[in-house]
Amino acid sequence: MSEALLAVKGLSKVFNADKVPVQALKGLSFAINEGEFVAITGKSGCGKSTLLSILGLLDEASDGDYHLCGQPIRQLSAFQKAALRNRNIGWVFQNFNLVNDMTVMENIVLPLRYNKAVAKSQYRVLAQQVLEQVGLRDKIDSYPEQLSGGQQQRVAIARALVTKPDILLADEPTGNLDSASEEAIFNLFEQLNGEGVTILLVTHSQKLADKCARVLHIQDGELVTEH
Repeated sequence: MSEALLAVKGLSKVFNADKVPVQALKGLSFAINEGEFVAITGKSGCGKSTLLSILGLLDEASDGDYHLCGQPIRQLSAFQKAALRNRNIGWVFQNFNLVNDMTVMENIVLPLRYNKAVAKSQYRVLAQQVLEQVGLRDKIDSYPEQLSGGQQQRVAIARALVTKPDILLADEPTGNLDSASEEAIFNLFEQLNGEGVTILLVTHSQKLADKCARVLHIQDGELVTEH
């Protein structure tokens, strides 16, 4: 399993809703290799976001094995998981999750505050580098409210890239965007993937999923198709 960048085997998740167990994920098994661009699709409530939260180390599986970057997740302490998450995973959310009273640069370097190996004197340079990647170098001193929705999502992507993660996890990143911005953001993901970034994208859009190299389709918590 450890040869893949990310691999799960028999992954399950059970929630206790009003003392009644609800199985959100049922024995999922798959692997993601370095450099892949993979979509996760399925109807609302099928378990897509639950799966992504587990893969992103924001939640824990009830059963099954998960290896990330060669690390067996079940054997790691909470501190080790947090360090692995900050170092190896970049998150992009549907609602951008930017801090409105911080500048673009200040938002982007937030993950670096947990990395003592990066000097504060390097923050602006690193922010400029990732803004260049997403095409917003001239917005470094702007505030989120001065940007369009598409631009705010680009800032969120830049923030996810600033730690140079091994994998980018995107949870419905175009869900709040118009069609033109959706296409622009997806084109950016394709560009980043072409530069070697591994991407796992949760989406409701079949049009976007069809453009990905692989698609994992989830139904009622089960992986029903993979192509």
